[in-house]
Amino acid sequence: MTPRACPFCRIYVADASIERCETCDVLLVSPRKLGPSPEERMAWESLPPDERPIPVSPFSHGRALLSLAALMGIVAYLMPWLEVRSPDRWILHGTDFGRKLFWPHAALAAWVVTVPTAMTRQSLGRLLASRAVLAVFALVPLVTLAVLYAKPPTHRLLNVQSTWLWGAALEVVASCVGLLAATRLGRGAQK
Repeated sequence: MTPRACPFCRIYVADASIERCETCDVLLVSPRKLGPSPEERMAWESLPPDERPIPVSPFSHGRALLSLAALMGIVAYLMPWLEVRSPDRWILHGTDFGRKLFWPHAALAAWVVTVPTAMTRQSLGRLLASRAVLAVFALVPLVTLAVLYAKPPTHRLLNVQSTWLWGAALEVVASCVGLLAATRLGRGAQK
């Protein structure tokens, strides 16, 4: 038996035989049909607009595009980045660069941290405040690839020939999309 409540005085009644509130003489309704109480409504309206909780949907206010860019960046980090053709044939992934140099793991770490940072912001003010941090996170893979591109693998005795592969290009695209999404985060809710 589900309890019912008075929409006026908000008294809950468990007895199914009672159809009207004894105090207010109003028909009882399901508690799900009750809106926020006047106190809750006043508390909501007293908050500044940027402090009000935003909808629970994790993909609202531009977070979907940022999450998509982060997932694309994680996948791109695991894909082939560089093909070395001479003196031996190697295909290097983002993880291989990370194992050899360690600092390229910052690209993966930035993408992994981006998703929870964007998803856990519960108010518009906090979401807007996280724009700069998320933009820096999106720039980390781009800077990583720029440094690796500027300093390709070399050897003092051998001629090393290499070609950048589609994994690196996908990482650049993910970084650019992530940067755009981070700078526009929460923009639709500001109106």
